[in-house]
Amino acid sequence: MAHRLPACGRAFSYALSRGRPTPDRGPWRLAHLYSDHKWRFPTMERAFLPTTRPSEDDMGQPCEVMVVDDNLDAATMLSELVRCMGATVEVAYDGLQALATMQAFHPRIVFLDIGMPGMNGFELARRIRADAANAGAFLVSVSGWNDAGTKALALEAGIDLHMGKPISMELIRATMVHCEG
Repeated sequence: MAHRLPACGRAFSYALSRGRPTPDRGPWRLAHLYSDHKWRFPTMERAFLPTTRPSEDDMGQPCEVMVVDDNLDAATMLSELVRCMGATVEVAYDGLQALATMQAFHPRIVFLDIGMPGMNGFELARRIRADAANAGAFLVSVSGWNDAGTKALALEAGIDLHMGKPISMELIRATMVHCEG
């Protein structure tokens, strides 16, 4: 049986089909009806994070974090990692959706992708800084573009920290320090 990724620190299983490849089904298509094999992999959280979430007594109020990325997988992975660190997380898949969400949700940290279609991360950062309710958020750009020019543009747009993809767990943990206080 195939299982979706569960909460922090647990494992998940994938069932792989051993059937013959067809145009609509590759040789190792995920299948929950046809397989007799299960593969068990540890989740990334097990390798890098504590097995239990910190209690609210340990960390005070949960930190509000927003993840903005047009890549569904990248947004989901980052949001789940941050959620495992005890944060309350909202996800947006473009700049306009992020701005609309931020009318009611005021994050302390915003992880934003630079290369989004429509409104890119630089423009989103400028608009967040112009909004009095969210201007104090700690803005972190996340991008595959990690050259000096991109870092300069990020700083000019009001971004506090630029991270090149792939993001290291150490940088994510260090960024979460901005939730304290």
